[in-house]
Amino acid sequence: MIQGAIFDLDGTLVDSMRIWDNVLTDYLDARGLKWEPQILQDIAAMGLLQSAAYVQKKYDLPYAPAEIVEQWESMVLRLYAEEVEPKPGAVACVKALREAGVPCCIATSNFRKSTQAALRHIGLENDFMRIFTADEVGGNKSRPDIYLAAANEMNVQPAQCLVAEDMPEAVHTAKNAGFLVCAVYDEISSHGVEQELQEIADFYVKDLTEVLHWPSVMGKE
Repeated sequence: MIQGAIFDLDGTLVDSMRIWDNVLTDYLDARGLKWEPQILQDIAAMGLLQSAAYVQKKYDLPYAPAEIVEQWESMVLRLYAEEVEPKPGAVACVKALREAGVPCCIATSNFRKSTQAALRHIGLENDFMRIFTADEVGGNKSRPDIYLAAANEMNVQPAQCLVAEDMPEAVHTAKNAGFLVCAVYDEISSHGVEQELQEIADFYVKDLTEVLHWPSVMGKE
């Protein structure tokens, strides 16, 4: 049985990838700039400051990356607090792990306040030992720092810890760091990469309650 679990937020626990499509589209449209879908793929594993620096450089914006992050945060906080919905099986999976005594952490590239608002909205605000954000730990998910920090917080080794992610780069990173990895299907982030996710991860699911039936996770045959 696993001794700890680490969950990504966007695209894994909550159905929120379209929010970021809309935020970036609206942000650029308001400044008369052309939206390019490739941007989301380019910044997928980045922290917010790195993403803002990427957008600032690409469009030569007259703002520092930290200012862009603040502008984005004001756009998304209400949506996470009031409208974002859980992915299939997300709430039941986390609750079952907690009831089985498995500590859980969040590892996200999102804002801390938006993450807290989303967890409160879907009823999981008290189910995670700690929230780790990419900006606070390592800067992005192309490095395992954020997962290792969460595992250390729970006092578990990577091989005894589940990581649930939807992005291929993050799945690669966690797998290469020795974690047991579950790739989670998302309509937006999994488009065109489902086979890659299946090949990299230990498990691939469309409903997180499937996790509860794996002997390596719950310790049951």
